[in-house]
Amino acid sequence: LLCRWEKDKREVHGKPSRIFQCVQRWVLLGDWVQTEIVCSAKLKTRINVVRRMIDLASELWMRGNFQSCTSVVSALQSAAIS
Repeated sequence: LLCRWEKDKREVHGKPSRIFQCVQRWVLLGDWVQTEIVCSAKLKTRINVVRRMIDLASELWMRGNFQSCTSVVSALQSAAIS
């Protein structure tokens, strides 16, 4: 199956489309959240990082930044963190 919707919509006039940029940013933020948690060496440090990420998600929600909030929450629910 050809993914024509994917090939045609990634670039508009030689630049990445806005939707593709939003998805890339969403994935990048989620990867950063996971990396910060997993790279914490000690358990207490990891707990503090998870708390900060939960606070971050809450603050993003309060400010109306729902895309970033869902990215952080999704990262917290990922298999690497669970």
